[in-house]
Formats: sequence, C-alpha cells, structure tokens
Amino acid sequence: MQTNTNFKTQFDSLVESSNKILIVSHMSPDPDAIFSVLGLKEYFAQVFPNKNVTIAFSNSKIVWHHFNKELDQIVWTQNIISLLHEEDLIIFVDGNSKSRFTPTPEDLDLKKYKTICIDHHKQEHDHYDLELIEPEASATCKMITDYLFISDDLLTKQACEYLIRGLISDMGFFRYVRKNNSDVFLTAKRLIDVGNLDMEYIYHEVNVMSDNAFKIFQLFVAHTVNVKINDAIPNLTYAYLPKHTLKEFRDMNVLSADIFQTLVLRQIKNHPWGFTVIPKPNKKFRISFRSTVGAVNVRLICEKYFNGGGHDLAAAGTYILSEEEKDFDSEDVCKKVIELIKGGSVEIVK
Repeated sequence: MQTNTNFKTQFDSLVESSNKILIVSHMSPDPDAIFSVLGLKEYFAQVFPNKNVTIAFSNSKIVWHHFNKELDQIVWTQNIISLLHEEDLIIFVDGNSKSRFTPTPEDLDLKKYKTICIDHHKQEHDHYDLELIEPEASATCKMITDYLFISDDLLTKQACEYLIRGLISDMGFFRYVRKNNSDVFLTAKRLIDVGNLDMEYIYHEVNVMSDNAFKIFQLFVAHTVNVKINDAIPNLTYAYLPKHTLKEFRDMNVLSADIFQTLVLRQIKNHPWGFTVIPKPNKKFRISFRSTVGAVNVRLICEKYFNGGGHDLAAAGTYILSEEEKDFDSEDVCKKVIELIKGGSVEIVK
C-alpha cells in the first residue's frame, strides 16, 4: 500500500529524470478520464513547469458544451502509439491494461519506456514501473488529489475545478458512496474549500446540455425498452441510438449517454439496471452499463463479453460486428447483448 508522500516522491523522481512525457487515458473517455489528465497537467504546471508534456487519447475529438477550450489542450488521435517518438515516460491514468489505451495493444512495448499507472479499476492489469492501483478508490481524480496534490499550495482553483468534476461524475454525484469509500467526502471538501468552489455552478457545468445533446437525449428516450430477463436476473432497461445518428452526432453521443444513464437508467421501478448502445465507426458499438446494489455486477459482464471493464455498478465495453452481423443496427446489437446475458451466469452486487 502506497503512502501519499512515498508515491509522490517516486512519481516526482521519475518525472525529474525524464525529458518528454506522454499522459494518456482510456478510449471512449468519461469525465474522470478527461479531468484526470487535465488535473495532472495542472500538477505539472505547478511542480514541473518546464517539462515537455503531451496529453492524448486514442479517440476522435469529443464535443462537450462547456469544456471545448479544455478539450483543445488534448491531442486526439486514432492511436496514441503514433505519438511515441522520443518520449521516455508514459503516464497511464484511469485504466491499467494496454487494451484500454490503444486499439493495438500488441504494438505497445512498455519495456521501452519508463511507465507510471494511476487507476482505480478492478481487473487484471499490465505491469508498470510505478503503480498506484486502488480498486476501492472512488475516482482517479480523487487519487491524484490525495497522492500528488498533498500540499494545498499546489491546488490552483483550476486544478480544484478539474478534479472535483471528475470525482463527482465518477461517483454518480455521490450515489456510489459506501462505507469503504466514504472518505471521498473529505477529498471533495478539501477541493471545495481550497478552490472556493460553488457546487451549483460545478453541477450545472457538468450536466448542462447543448441543443444537440438534448436531441441525443430525446433519441435515447424514444429508443428505450424495458425487458424481463428471467426469474434469476432482475429486469433491465436498455436504450440505443440508431446507426444513422453516427454521422450527425459522432463526437457527442458518449457524454450525452452518460447524462441519460444518470437520469433514466435504474430509475424505472422494478428495472434496477440497464445499458445503452451507441454506434461508433468501423462496425463497433459502445456498450455502457449501470446497475445498483441488489442487481447485476456489470463489470464482470463487460470484462467477459465486451473487452471492457469498470466498476461493479458502472462499466463499459465494445461490441464488434462479425462479418455475418455487418448489417446490424443498434437495436440488433441490443438484442445480441440480451442473448449473451440470458445465456450466461451473472453475479448480484450485495
């Protein structure tokens, strides 16, 4: 178990000995991933202002109403491996397996670089020179706050805003708090106090929808289905975006799905869990699950069927069409997901 001071000392030592640094997070990034890398960039601005640092995602650029200026700080590329030229340190955040960061993990040889991993997901992981992997932690933004921003003097207002946004988003606005992670409130209090934050403003920024995002939300509602699985598995709700929406809403649908999942999934009586399906390029579909205590462990489903992962109550993965399925639309994929769930075994979260 790392102590705060010990990890920061080792982290700073690896950074100090490096010339070119790449900070990356997972594909199909959620707010915790986005604000983790932005929070780290703020840390570098305070502690290592002269270091050559790039932050990047293997993803097409996301459009997010209030945060487009921040997103412009990120390099959006088909594959982060294309950026590896003279980099000697790679920092991986909010994921711990190479397959989460690049579509070609077999081409990423971690032994060629110094590596650091900061993550809170429970899954089999690759090995890094310096690891901070705590499955009980509530969010990667929380870990970065607690282990790197040890001194309040390092926490700029901008850093506090980034980190609190990622923290509250990954915690479902604190709905995922349990006894084992209730210290998240202490971290949140520190960020609010030091940054003099107005949480009504923070919540509004994270949740406000642009006109197009609201159109996507309406499409999800129009394509929402409640399903009875069997007597052993709780009923679920699924929703999807038809494939024809990909062209119009390509860069916005993942974050709009997060809003839909927060406001609708699990909120329908006697349907305590569910998933959304959104189309992606290259015959791929993003499958994102949400669940509740007493319902299904969705992390295990994503790990088993969709090359994904996450947490017991919130997880995601990807469904890739076979040649026989090449003409499938999102609704067909939803039915395929239901078939997989019915045909397998599930674990109930207690």
